[in-house]
This record gives sequence, C-alpha cells and structure tokens, in this order.
Amino acid sequence: MALTETLAIFGAASGGASLLWNVAAWRMSGSSVSVRVGTGVYSRSGREALTLPVPRDQAKEGINVYDVPLSTGGIEPVLIVTVYSKGRLAVGLSGLRFVGPGGMQYVPPAPLEGALPARLDVGAPPHNVVLPLNKVQVAMHTALQRIGSSEMQCRVVVDLGNGKSIQSKPIRFYTGEDPYKVDALEQPDQAE
Repeated sequence: MALTETLAIFGAASGGASLLWNVAAWRMSGSSVSVRVGTGVYSRSGREALTLPVPRDQAKEGINVYDVPLSTGGIEPVLIVTVYSKGRLAVGLSGLRFVGPGGMQYVPPAPLEGALPARLDVGAPPHNVVLPLNKVQVAMHTALQRIGSSEMQCRVVVDLGNGKSIQSKPIRFYTGEDPYKVDALEQPDQAE
C-alpha cells in the first residue's frame, strides 16, 4: 500500500502543477497593453513629435491649465499618449478618452498624429497618439469650472478592440494663478 499511496500523491501533485502551469500560460498568452502619457512638442513641417521629460509623478506635478504655450514657427505643444503592447497577441486600439471625477469624460479632437482605430502588432513599436495640448487644457479648464474645483485627477482610457479598456496613471490638471483675472484693486476707479 505504501507504493500505491506514494504514486497517488505524486500523480496528484504533478496533475495540480500541470493545471497551474496551463492556467498561467493561458493568462500570459493574450494581449497585454500599457499606457503612458507625457508632454512634448510637435513639428508640423517634419511631422515629428519630441517627448519632453515627464515628471516622475504626474499625479503630484500636474499640468497647469493656464500654462498654455503658444504655437510658434510650426512647433506646437502636445500631449503624447503612448500605447505599448506587452502580450503575445496583436490588439486593436479603438478609442481614447479622458475620465475624471464624477463621471466626467472628454473625448479629444482628431489627433495630430496616430489616428485611431489602429492595430498594435506583437513586437511592433509603440503607438503614439499626439494631441494638441492647448485644446486639452481648454477642455480641462472648462471641466474644472463646472465642478468648482482648482484641481482634478484624470486618467487617459484607451479602448481596445476586444471590448476591454486600459487606463493610464492619474494625471493632475490644476489651475494656477489666472493670468487673465484682473484684481479689483488694479481696476481704475469708474466714479472719477
């Protein structure tokens, strides 16, 4: 009986290990995607986007909605959403939106580069969606005014072709000092 019991225990252990390996292999075999968001500049003449150094933690640093650099000389400030494929299957990218507190959603206008829908193949370079930063900042400023807050955390959500969605890390949009606000003390006296 000792040999039979030993063989039964060995068979059960090897069967369990095989089952766990098959489950792990199945989970790793699908598409896996990650999303990063950064700022940069875009050259309309060369149709190239250059990513600027991204703060280590955008949730703390954030993007000031009043800090709107002007487009000059064919160079435009942009928000670059980079989608990486880390899985073993190709995946379709069907849409992009910003999601904020209280169900706030913002679908950006047509990108300058990296149109959606797109297909991200296995081993392919990441897909960059280049959005005009000025338009994103104006939309976030409007959203901040609606909710009556000076800051909010948003995430970029990329919709995949298989019906799933993937989110970026939070991005903080905030209102710094309003450069257009006129102080009541600086206004000329109307009574004189």
